[in-house]
Amino acid sequence: MENKRIVYPKMSLRFLGICIDFIIFGVLFFIASTFIFKYIFNSYDEDQIVAKAQVYSGLLIKDKNGYYNQLNSSDYIKYQEVVENYYLTDKYFGSSFYKENGGERSCYKVEEYNEKILQLGTDYTYFEYQYDENGKIDTSKIGVIKAKYYEDEDKTKDLTDDAKADLLTFYSRHYREIFSDLYNDSFYEIARNSIVQKGVYRIFFSAFIPYFLIFVIPPVTNKYGFTLGRFLTKIALVSKDGLYQKRYFFLIRNVPMVILLIVILFEDNVFILAPIYGGYFLFNWLATLMNRENASLLDLLSFSRVANKKESIIYNNFEELEADKINGED
Repeated sequence: MENKRIVYPKMSLRFLGICIDFIIFGVLFFIASTFIFKYIFNSYDEDQIVAKAQVYSGLLIKDKNGYYNQLNSSDYIKYQEVVENYYLTDKYFGSSFYKENGGERSCYKVEEYNEKILQLGTDYTYFEYQYDENGKIDTSKIGVIKAKYYEDEDKTKDLTDDAKADLLTFYSRHYREIFSDLYNDSFYEIARNSIVQKGVYRIFFSAFIPYFLIFVIPPVTNKYGFTLGRFLTKIALVSKDGLYQKRYFFLIRNVPMVILLIVILFEDNVFILAPIYGGYFLFNWLATLMNRENASLLDLLSFSRVANKKESIIYNNFEELEADKINGED
């Protein structure tokens, strides 16, 4: 039997109630993330390892104000110094920092450097190998810039502007590739993964706990399914028949959102999460707009409907509904 004395609320009221709840959620999320879980999942030690590795490797350079920043220069020689120091010297691989953290690599031999850097340079016609007295490539010596890059092919003169621009592109690219190369140091990779993991836990618990405090616990503790937003806008959750909803249906109602929150633990890429969450909320609201009962996807999944508590008569069971002769009249 249909409860004919259920009045569905205006969409504006329902939207206002949701806004109130999510504003409270946002405030609690900020408090939890900034003042609680920031310290529980503190990645300071790992951040220090990553920062020191970048400083010792030459990727971070102290500027005139005394702050470490990435190299930003129009001079290819500065990039060349970082690249060659990283690959060819013990400045990083022989440092006490590297050894104390269990680093086991050593700097490249010239032959390995030629293979990694200079061969690529040859492909782009920046470099040529040096030759021994027998006219064969001497792989124990660093390649040299081709003569055509000098003014009038005279190596005693300066490089042409085009050559400097090409070499700036070449060395700055390898400068950026050192960031990827650092992942070969296991302690660096472990630190990076730990930072990401702690960040994920921080976001998850900062969202999960406020969600339960706002959207799960209050509805389960009252027969109207009130959250604070629904209470202020006088919106109650009833069964699809217009009766007081069973408490466990309020829990069922939250299952989809809890699943979406758990997804954060397995996927931390915002470009993947954004379409998932955006699509969920979009379809939820489209469903709400497309039916006369203003029922969202959550309402449909939990067999519940929204009602204007102030104007509706809600019953505990079908017997009470059938006993109401006014409601029973056609």
